[in-house]
Amino acid sequence: MSPDIESKFIVGVLAAFLNNKPPPVVPGGLDWRWLRCIAGQNMTGPLLWHVLGAESVPAEVGVEWKESVIGLELFHERATKAALGLFTIFEEAGIAAVVLRGMALSHTVYRHMRVRPMVDVDVLISPEDRDLTQRALRQQGLEVKAILRSQLVYVVDGVVFEVHWSFMTPKRFRRAVDVSSWLGTRRPIRLSGGTLYSLSLENELLELALHSFVHHEIGTLLQLVDIGMLARTPELDWDYIKAWCAKSSVSRLTFFTIKLVDRLFDLGLSPRLARLGIEDPAWDERFFAAHVARLCGSDSRQHTITRKAQLLQVAESPGAFLRQAIRFVSLDQVRHLVQRPNVAYVTLMKRHSRSVGASVEWRRGFRRSDETSFCRPAPSDRQISSYHEYP
Repeated sequence: MSPDIESKFIVGVLAAFLNNKPPPVVPGGLDWRWLRCIAGQNMTGPLLWHVLGAESVPAEVGVEWKESVIGLELFHERATKAALGLFTIFEEAGIAAVVLRGMALSHTVYRHMRVRPMVDVDVLISPEDRDLTQRALRQQGLEVKAILRSQLVYVVDGVVFEVHWSFMTPKRFRRAVDVSSWLGTRRPIRLSGGTLYSLSLENELLELALHSFVHHEIGTLLQLVDIGMLARTPELDWDYIKAWCAKSSVSRLTFFTIKLVDRLFDLGLSPRLARLGIEDPAWDERFFAAHVARLCGSDSRQHTITRKAQLLQVAESPGAFLRQAIRFVSLDQVRHLVQRPNVAYVTLMKRHSRSVGASVEWRRGFRRSDETSFCRPAPSDRQISSYHEYP
């Protein structure tokens, strides 16, 4: 099933944003209810509002997106203030840390902070500083709310902070990243109220591509916009990216993820991608189609199987291939394939309501009572059952 006009229009608007071009003309027959659903699933409502403006969207949609932007601005302000407080504690304790994804990108590569949705703040520390981090924060009256497989969860001034000591949780990729070496290349983000730190441009791009593909199987268009924003940066050292990917055995998945971004948004990255040394014809067109179908709301079980097959193709070591093959027979993976569509669709709508919506209170999400009525029935259960928020 090919993407509908609503999905194509959203992709066109995002491409215009990335390429600094005027947005496409709103096509006739556009179903704004379905467009809102796809935009909410992909966390792109604020971006669409920023590019299109009030004159190009129906009043009801405009009010919703404008309110979401206001809520996002308030959340960004509160989250930034809380993050600066945490980083003051980290620096005093001698803990090297960086902010990732939404917080880092909204203060660096995005031209307007209010267009980059964010529901929590991701922080990366060295594994050796895990205990020191808990002690330092406890001394300031901050107790950990949860200890997960690779992160500590805190709530500061109503903002959720996920403090990671490893962002590559799956065992087949866990050793790919030496967190301490990445922290050694961190760069300051100087703000009026203090200083945050982020990864180098190259490592930030790698982190985005790996996180999107490995943890979310490329779950939202917002993830791809993030990657596109960084991949177009002229000062990127592509030779470093090539060497690091080869050393960490992630060249194929990194190439595919950035190539998908390039193809969707027409960014002209082919000369830069060629420097990674991956043979483009080796990639089956079905892989691109399967990911686009999921992003655009036209997923199917066949697309799911295709994406699973790709996980084997990107494995660059016998060990990673074997662990991925074993994972295919896990109960969780089987459940993704057999879950009933109606149950799965409700699951998506509930999660979708916590991501990008109309409420000024950003963490409370949508202010809607008809979430499951204005959206078309989803043809897929895999897209729905595996959807996760991307902060």
